[in-house]
Parts: sequence; C-alpha cells; structure tokens
Amino acid sequence: MPTTTTQSTPIQTTLVQVTPIQSTPFKAKGTATKFRALAFVTLCLPLFVGCNAMRVKKELHWYKQERERLLQDLNRIEHDLNICRGEQEGLKDKLVDAARRARLAEESMIQIAPAAAPVAEPEPTVVDPSAFAGIDDVDVEQGAGGEIRLTLNQSILFPAGSAVLSKSGAATLRQLSEVLARDYADNSVRVEGHTDNTPVKKAIKKYPSNWELSTARASSVVRALLRAKAVAASQVTVSGYADQRPVSTNGTAEGRKSNRRVEIWILP
Repeated sequence: MPTTTTQSTPIQTTLVQVTPIQSTPFKAKGTATKFRALAFVTLCLPLFVGCNAMRVKKELHWYKQERERLLQDLNRIEHDLNICRGEQEGLKDKLVDAARRARLAEESMIQIAPAAAPVAEPEPTVVDPSAFAGIDDVDVEQGAGGEIRLTLNQSILFPAGSAVLSKSGAATLRQLSEVLARDYADNSVRVEGHTDNTPVKKAIKKYPSNWELSTARASSVVRALLRAKAVAASQVTVSGYADQRPVSTNGTAEGRKSNRRVEIWILP
C-alpha cells in the first residue's frame, strides 16, 4: 500500500490588538436621569391636567351662578323701574289735574269775590326831636333814617371812674323818661356807653378796663329808664364801646371830655 505523504502548510497567526472600550459613566448617568424625569412627567401630567380641569370646571360653575344672580338682579331692577315709571305717569296726571282745578277755583273767586280794598301799609312812627328841646345838657340829633340820638356827657351823669348815677344825672334821666313814655312808648331804644382812651385807675378792681366801665354806665341809664317805665324791657338794648367810637380827638382834654358820653338812640 503506497504511503501518502501529507504536506502540512504552516498556519499564519495574525495578532489583532484589541483596544479596551472606555466607559462613560457621566453620560450614562445623565441619560438615566433624563429617563427618570421623562417618566415622572409622564406619570404626573395626567394628574396635573386633571387638577387643572377640575379647577376650571369649578370656576366655570361659579361664573354661571354669578351670571344667573346678576340676571335676577337685572330683572328685579327693570321691574322696579317699570313700577316707578307707572307711578311717575300717575303723579303727572294728578299734577295736571290739580293745576286745572286750581285755575278753575281762581277764576271762580275772581268772578264772585268783590274787589278787595288795597291793604294800607303801616305808617312809620313819627320821631320829633323838638320834644327834647327843653331838657338841659342833652344834645339832640336826627339821623337820615329818622332815628334820634340823645347825647349825655359823662360829667352830667357820673363821677369820674364810676357807673353810679349822680343826682344831676338822675334828674336829667327823669326828664327824658317823661318824654319817652309819652311820645315814644312803642319805639325801640338803644343805649350806648362810650369812654376816652384813659385807662381806668380808681375803680380798676370793679372795672378792669373801659369796656366794663362803658357797659356799666349804659346799663345804669337803662335801669333808670326802666324804673321810670319810659321804655319796655323787650324794646331796649345795651352796648358798651369803650374808646372805640370817639367823636373827637383823645389828644386834648376837651376832646376826651366829648368822648366820655352815653348815647340814647330812639329808633323809628
């Protein structure tokens, strides 16, 4: 048997260098985080949408109720307005009817009533200054409006710094009272007290200033007139003006003497 010789062919071995794959842990971690976030959003989105839908549904329901309430208010207002309009029309008719009846009544009165006599206006009280002409130490002036001013100097009525009537002052006022009671019982009377600008010295505790002194002197004159029943208490007024209404200068003795006075005004 023939011998077969097998020729072996050498096997060539090729070495392939394998490069190890480097892991990227950070990228893998980021991808996992993204997947988890996506999963969370996927799970929560239906819940969020559902809650939002419920809220919108509740708000829509509230707006519907509010609309119904406003419509009811509007209907009630329109109803009240219609009632007011009806009442207004009724009042207009009544007003027109009342005016018509008033016109008819006036025409009837004109036809049946006699001509009315004109109403006489009350005549003003006559003020005659000559009635005081016989009284000494009294200056008499008549104003443009018919009023009479009787001026009595302080030296006739009161001692210096006092509001107590002197004997001569009381006698003068008795004469004035007779004329007032006889001729001017229905007239209003105003009594004013006036001083100069000299401060009060002797009776400063009783009269701290010329305001008190001038008012006290005018009051003394009024009391004398009331005692004599020359004027009614309801028709007389009292005023004190101190040195605020001088009739002369306070720079001279004569001027200051003129300013110390009491004025009795008889009003028409």
